[in-house]
Amino acid sequence: MAIICPKCASANLDDASYCHACQAPLKTSAPVKPLAAFAYLLGFVSAAILLNLEPYNQDVALKFHARQSIAFSVSWLGLNIVLLVFIAFTPAFLSNLLEYVRGIANLVLAVVWVYLMYQALTGRQYRLPVLADWADAFGS
Repeated sequence: MAIICPKCASANLDDASYCHACQAPLKTSAPVKPLAAFAYLLGFVSAAILLNLEPYNQDVALKFHARQSIAFSVSWLGLNIVLLVFIAFTPAFLSNLLEYVRGIANLVLAVVWVYLMYQALTGRQYRLPVLADWADAFGS
């Protein structure tokens, strides 16, 4: 697995100490991994905080996790809002079925949320298929 340079975002070998493109140090003492997991912890709130704090908004990996956290938490919230509107305006049988679907969807999304925090804590950049592309789009 390649190490991504926090300054120029180029891929480097695992054992590299400096980036081959910009010569920036790759091994830092800054605790980026716990902060990347923190980006997911409070959803878009913690991610927005990290995107606006000065030393952390320069790190490419941390910005990726913060943007993906925003896209994930807003999508999760949007899904719940849409399902709750349908639940409120449908007959009782269909409403109960949609409430069951909403519970299953929230359980699955909670597992994905914990998995994303784990991936960030271990230093990996797991990209959710559609949401990571959205996060990249609003980041540029």
